[in-house]
Amino acid sequence: MNTLLLFLLLAGGLALVYLFIIRPWQLTWGATKDEINQSLPGDDIVNKPHFVATRAVSIQVPPAEVWKMDHSDRFCQGRFL
Repeated sequence: MNTLLLFLLLAGGLALVYLFIIRPWQLTWGATKDEINQSLPGDDIVNKPHFVATRAVSIQVPPAEVWKMDHSDRFCQGRFL
């Protein structure tokens, strides 16, 4: 009986840590507060989304260089960009 209770308390504690600490961080990974709070294209399509995730990656090159990499010959074969 004590083992089952300990297991349930541990499982509940892990679930709470995931829901209130890990999951919010995971849904906003890499994004700044401004990026998280801003309205993005397509936000108006779904009135009440099940969840909202804004993830970001910072790169240190000008936009023209990123565009060139995205459309290089073999990089995006078979993918919609």
